[in-house]
Amino acid sequence: MLHVIFLEPETSGNVGAIARAMKNFGLRNLVVINPQCDIRDDDARKRAKHARSILNNAKQFSSLLEMKES
Repeated sequence: MLHVIFLEPETSGNVGAIARAMKNFGLRNLVVINPQCDIRDDDARKRAKHARSILNNAKQFSSLLEMKES
């Protein structure tokens, strides 16, 4: 299973844009590490457009170590 890992995004719009790009390429598993924003706010949802399900299912961790341990 392939995961896209986004490390420390500063703006939620970028998270939404990544989700939209993932959807275009058939990818589904987004992992966000230590975000500096709310990855599910209105800006993220607007940018994601048809890929909101990817945002809703994104896993969020405070560090790569925490992700590895889960």
